[in-house]
Amino acid sequence: MKKPYVLVAVAMVLGSILAAGEEAGAIPAFARKYQTSCSTCHVMFPKLNAFGEAFRLNGYQIPAPDGDEPYMKDKPLQLEAPAWKDLWPQAIWPGTIPGMPPIAIRFITHLEITQDETKAYRTNFEFPHEIEALLGGTFGNDMGFFGQIEFKHPNQVALQQAFLKIQDPLTNIGLPVPERAFNLWVGKLDPNYVPSYRNFTRVFRVHPLWGNKRLSDLRLINPDTGASIGAPTTGRDRNRFRLQDFQPAVEANGILFKRFGYSLGLTQGQEEVFDTNNHKDLYYTVRLKLGGRALDGTLPGKEVTIEAPPTGGWVDNAISIEHFGYFGQFRVQATPSRIEDDFSRFGVALNGTFQNLDLAVGYVFGHHDNPLAPDSFQGVDYKSPFVKAEYMFLPWLMGTVRWELLEVSRPSDLVAKGFTVSSLDQQRWLPGVAFLIRANVRVDIQGEIYSVHRESEARNRNKPHTLWVRLDFAF
Repeated sequence: MKKPYVLVAVAMVLGSILAAGEEAGAIPAFARKYQTSCSTCHVMFPKLNAFGEAFRLNGYQIPAPDGDEPYMKDKPLQLEAPAWKDLWPQAIWPGTIPGMPPIAIRFITHLEITQDETKAYRTNFEFPHEIEALLGGTFGNDMGFFGQIEFKHPNQVALQQAFLKIQDPLTNIGLPVPERAFNLWVGKLDPNYVPSYRNFTRVFRVHPLWGNKRLSDLRLINPDTGASIGAPTTGRDRNRFRLQDFQPAVEANGILFKRFGYSLGLTQGQEEVFDTNNHKDLYYTVRLKLGGRALDGTLPGKEVTIEAPPTGGWVDNAISIEHFGYFGQFRVQATPSRIEDDFSRFGVALNGTFQNLDLAVGYVFGHHDNPLAPDSFQGVDYKSPFVKAEYMFLPWLMGTVRWELLEVSRPSDLVAKGFTVSSLDQQRWLPGVAFLIRANVRVDIQGEIYSVHRESEARNRNKPHTLWVRLDFAF
């Protein structure tokens, strides 16, 4: 039998022949804490399986009736005596910190082969694309934390996320609130709008269109003259909002009746520490899961175990119905008069998992009141349907295909002036294959093939296509 490292070389060669902020979700610190495999919580890291999603929702604790402690192999350090609970509020509530440093490191390397708009080929090595420091753990039974610091070429350092999960605070102080019904998460976090197509836990390189494109990237093009009009692209008046970005937020969430999940959050509206206006954005999510493992981690007829099976750990025959809403405001002009753009996003998705197949169909849409002011004070509509299918051929081999469409409407007053093409309108196919060399070492090959790319077409250029070969490992 061939050694797995031979497959890496084959993948790199195939990539060359065929072409002729990432975010991280895997956290090996948890594997060390429980001394279990990455595949206990992951289909193929960083994509979570049903048990891993229940673990995340439970504040990074094993979702078991007898609690998390029996499963821990790395015993935490007790900061106060457990008996102090009985003395509260005359004593500090006892807590813990992880016994060993809860830190993991992730490396991501890319080979990019692109056929650009002139049909010329470009090959680019990003060795590495980024290095990430991942931190995660708990402060006792009712608090979890997570952090991600990204070091990216050239010489960029960014705090991607850092938040605290306070689980069951109302229940813990004696209010008649069921367990798991109300939690409070605070920090820079991922609102998790579309769980079945979550950008943060995607396996492959390319971000979803609905999460990646900003309205500040919008340029309306006059195909006859080549002139363009768009939203501000620099300065504090640029609309930096993207659905995929982590944001400073306060989020209340919970699970009701085991299978209904909700969240309600108040967020900055952008990644920056200081907002450009005094408005705070609002979002909500709801999810109903039918069949398979419930959101609270229970599975009828099965006891909780952290032993990863050699195969089939991803199987969760279930259907999930998902919906989110987001309401925001952003400044598009400060002087001579202040202009704000009120906008919204909504999304619906249906996710079905059956045996080895994971299929999601969804539609993200929204409206901006006046993102192109002062050139136009008319609104812009945004819509992005998608289909995603992933199939596990073997425990270490996944195939995928995604279809995505993004369309942004054009104000009629600018269309009358000849600006008839939107630079954001795109339709693409994303086939790919990923395989594990080890549970924590993965290679991906993914193509990005455009069937519609309006910006290139308006300038009489060819559509750009790209092949990505990615090496991703964490420890």
